[in-house]
Amino acid sequence: MARPRSVTLEVNITPTQAIRAFRELAEAADWEWEREEGSRLVDRMMIIMPIAQATRTFRLAILDGDGKGLILTAWEEVSGSKGGITKVEWIVPGHL
Repeated sequence: MARPRSVTLEVNITPTQAIRAFRELAEAADWEWEREEGSRLVDRMMIIMPIAQATRTFRLAILDGDGKGLILTAWEEVSGSKGGITKVEWIVPGHL
């Protein structure tokens, strides 16, 4: 069995929009899915030194169907004072 692969991308939509779009695609494909909320630590630059800060994450995992094991996690990072950037992480199972 092949190992899962992952990729993290910066996107121009909110984390909830990313999860909603993936959920709609999963429902159209008639896949069973599960949604979770959590948090993760991100670094934020303040003048000279970084400060660790918790941010809210949204996760949607496909539980069955052709996409079983596919996971999308989305969160927003505020690296400076100019606003947040949404990041999405895809975890793709080895069989896809």
